Amino acid sequence: MEDWEVFASKARVRLTGSSDNSGTDEPVSALSISESKDIKSVSDGLRHFSDKDLFSLQSATLSALQDSGSSAIVQAHLAGLIAMRREMRRRWSEKSVEAPPDDPKNPDSPAALKPILIVEDNRRDLELVLEAFGQVGLDNDIVVANDGEEALSHLFTHVPGRSLPAVILLDLKLPKVDGVQVLRRIKAEPATRRIPVVVLTSSRDERDVEACYEAGGSAYVVKQTSFEDFVASVRSLAAFWARDNLTPP
Repeated sequence: MEDWEVFASKARVRLTGSSDNSGTDEPVSALSISESKDIKSVSDGLRHFSDKDLFSLQSATLSALQDSGSSAIVQAHLAGLIAMRREMRRRWSEKSVEAPPDDPKNPDSPAALKPILIVEDNRRDLELVLEAFGQVGLDNDIVVANDGEEALSHLFTHVPGRSLPAVILLDLKLPKVDGVQVLRRIKAEPATRRIPVVVLTSSRDERDVEACYEAGGSAYVVKQTSFEDFVASVRSLAAFWARDNLTPP
């Protein structure tokens, strides 16, 4: 397997040159990984970065993602963001865990937290949602479904040990099975009807709003057009629905 310096060269990342926590004022290019198999090694290599440099790298990559013109470039930037998210998650877990992280007696441990299900087919919007969740500092596992059929399969296919989500963020305009149909199915089943479902969509159509609330949606949020407003909006959703809101056991 190639070492970190080779991966860094591929990703066009300027290394700090040391493994301590001293920052660097040199500019950082966007993290772009051409092959997903490189993600784990790149994530391990990010341990050389200070917190300041890691956040600068994330910011540069998010900005580049907004300007990405081809699907290949988008995928490469998303892979880079996933690598950074893994390293951030490792750092958060080291700083915040008092009891062993896999101790189910600790209510704040990852083992005791319910996952969050995001149903979104737009890759740019998905990454912005993940960015906002990261800023809140959630330790919940994130499950992503790219269409309505995949979301229903995840919810209603029995897998031993799989927990139902603490909250579902649901896009409305989805391939295969649209968001309203997904919402109706969730609320029709006794096992899932109490799960909060937040509809996150670009539609302002009053008929969509009415249909979602009639189907049992917990909230209807219109996606903001600007990057900053979008992230701020989802960050507030994450803080309330996934962290502060109590759900039935």
